[in-house]
Amino acid sequence: LYEMLQTTLYMNQLPAQKAPIAQMYRRDFDRLFPNLAVDHFIHYPGYDRSYAVWTWALQELGVTTSIFVHTDMEQEFKINPALKPKIIYEAYRKADHVVCVSQSLVQKIRQLVPQAKTMVMEVLINETAVREIAETPLEQTKLPKRLLKDFEDPSTTVFLSVGRFSKQKGYDRLIEAFERLNNRQTRLVLIC
Repeated sequence: LYEMLQTTLYMNQLPAQKAPIAQMYRRDFDRLFPNLAVDHFIHYPGYDRSYAVWTWALQELGVTTSIFVHTDMEQEFKINPALKPKIIYEAYRKADHVVCVSQSLVQKIRQLVPQAKTMVMEVLINETAVREIAETPLEQTKLPKRLLKDFEDPSTTVFLSVGRFSKQKGYDRLIEAFERLNNRQTRLVLIC
């Protein structure tokens, strides 16, 4: 009950005792991964506050921890009130590695959390594979026939957006803009 109370306080960014929280998280980790010798814990999405706690709770077991930063978190916190900056920033302070996907994010994290041990790991793109796919004739792809027809029609304009389906990407604004456009010769394709 005491651990639950402390965790609830912490997850709501209120003063809490961290020792019982860490103890509870380590016990839960052992429950989820029994008999597994973990050397490195990686919080890849970088958002979830429960996994963020593991970045510091597991260190007592000798586990190296990393947390990824894929976007400007300061802006994310403004857009999504469910995210908790104190918890994420503490994970940045305590993790062994704060892995940013661009140099500009490293600079931003260093401003927000100077103690963070930042590094850059840019998103890898297989240029050869992308070129091969780009050179594939449209009729040999798995695209729906209606979309193929739209791509081949010179009087039709197709806008294509690719990304994760989240509020931060602004797809709601994009869809509203296309609704206002109301042009029968324009298509919006979302790959989310």
